[in-house]
Amino acid sequence: MREKVASLPEPLVERILYHATPGEMLDRLNALPDRVNCALLVGHQPGLGSLVRKLADGHENRRCRRAFEHFPTAAAAVLEVPFASWQMLEFNSARFVDFAKPRELMDA
Repeated sequence: MREKVASLPEPLVERILYHATPGEMLDRLNALPDRVNCALLVGHQPGLGSLVRKLADGHENRRCRRAFEHFPTAAAAVLEVPFASWQMLEFNSARFVDFAKPRELMDA
């Protein structure tokens, strides 16, 4: 069953992230206020796929491991972090819990 979202926040467009490196994207995530409990980062390849792979702590499931071989345009990755402050997010610290290629997203 799909969950309904009561209201969506206004998106924040930051052009500096367009061709950002994984380190620059991590810096931006580290700057999020702690009241933010979920973030959606939409970015450009190859930086976004590289960021996901660098954030992963090495305990990803088989479905997620595919992202290490090929992270196509419009793919989606879901990561969980084990702490309440975005400032604590660093490479190799997030649990990579789900990954889907565009075709799989259309079937959901």
